[in-house]
Amino acid sequence: MTTGLDTLVAAAMEGCSGDSALFADRPYAGIQPQSSVPVSPLALAVVVWPVNVNLLAALRDQWADRVVLLGPDSVDAQQLVALGFTPTDCGNGCTQFEFDIAHYKNTPDWLNPKGWANPENWDKYRW
Repeated sequence: MTTGLDTLVAAAMEGCSGDSALFADRPYAGIQPQSSVPVSPLALAVVVWPVNVNLLAALRDQWADRVVLLGPDSVDAQQLVALGFTPTDCGNGCTQFEFDIAHYKNTPDWLNPKGWANPENWDKYRW
């Protein structure tokens, strides 16, 4: 019997070009889950709720470039947003949150090398 989460896990895992792993309390879509942090960094970590928040933070910070969390609508959204995850609508009674370090923060306009050290003030002031 396949569930909505099985379908979502399979879809998330098939789109990954690098190493990926599933972190859950049982197998989904025929994929055996891992219960602890991986040995080498991952391109994608798919996590199914409920999950230990410390494991989720370790995956986000050290072990995966992209983390996808799937779960029911009763997931604690406020806690996940506080961890830097963004909600995405996946429909059919499931909630999806994603964290992708490549898209976590947009670079502001003022953060660039042009005029970084105020070169117009080099001969005017002594500091």
